[in-house]
Amino acid sequence: MNYKELIISPYYGQIAEIYIEKGSRINEGEQLFSIHTLEGNIEYISFGIYGYIHSIEVCEGEDVIPGMVLAYVQTEF
Repeated sequence: MNYKELIISPYYGQIAEIYIEKGSRINEGEQLFSIHTLEGNIEYISFGIYGYIHSIEVCEGEDVIPGMVLAYVQTEF
């Protein structure tokens, strides 16, 4: 059975770098995005399970807020 999971931003800031692309296989804990926060820190976003990137909803340099969808992941259970 296939499921789509959300990867969301927990921060206010700007997408500094995207390490994945559509269709990429991701592993548990792999860094997917980095966000330059309003506080000036770089925070890394990872995902707790493996799967495939179904879509990426942001681009580098885009402003993000907490709860904003960064990507959808196709998982299999």
